[in-house]
Amino acid sequence: MLAIAITVALTIATNTSAGDDNCQLISWHSDVNQAWELTLESRQPLLLYITQQGCPYCVLMESRTFKDVGVVADIHDSFVAAMVHAEKRASLIDKLGIDFFPSTVIISPDNRIIGRIDGYVDAARFRQRLEIASRRDDSPPR
Repeated sequence: MLAIAITVALTIATNTSAGDDNCQLISWHSDVNQAWELTLESRQPLLLYITQQGCPYCVLMESRTFKDVGVVADIHDSFVAAMVHAEKRASLIDKLGIDFFPSTVIISPDNRIIGRIDGYVDAARFRQRLEIASRRDDSPPR
């Protein structure tokens, strides 16, 4: 009986860790220009996440929302992801009219803003906003 319990416990632990191993992290581009080139090549919208040093809501977004398996999968499957630190790209932040941190701007391959998420949002709301932005992207596939 003890052997069966140990086997079941090991199976559950193995399946849980296997799921964690399969949970990939978001592959953030740090070079916006390179990410834009990939957006044009892939015809997938650019998901531009803007963070700021010392921003507690940015930390929350990165530690919760961007660790959610569904969010990770949605971004991986449908977007080119780039992370920008506001203090390093002030002119871009001004051009996009960013007033809140974190902010996420979704730009179609034909250079239209198709989504904007200001501030922290939980994973469920973030996924809804990604879906809405995806429906707005009517760029022709490559």
